[in-house]
Amino acid sequence: DLIGGYYSNYTALADATAPQTVATGDTVAFLWIQNTDATNAVYINIAAGTAAAAAGNIYVGAGETWYARLGLTLMGSVHAISSASTVNCIVCALMDDVSV
Repeated sequence: DLIGGYYSNYTALADATAPQTVATGDTVAFLWIQNTDATNAVYINIAAGTAAAAAGNIYVGAGETWYARLGLTLMGSVHAISSASTVNCIVCALMDDVSV
């Protein structure tokens, strides 16, 4: 999965408020990815398929940025893989915690 871990709620948080866990059933309305790698690309699949260097996948080249309004795509449907080695990316998303 491209996004995992925790995120902050859109409401004001107190220092003692724990972050919320990303779940595969949460939805993504907007996704922004910046590939900060100097040489390797990233392939992204937003249709619950396997991310690969193949037709139907989104290609984000080294040093490139990609973004899109996704229309409430499930978090578990967003996958990514690098073209080689490990690639560092900055990922920002507008998400909805559907359990609330």
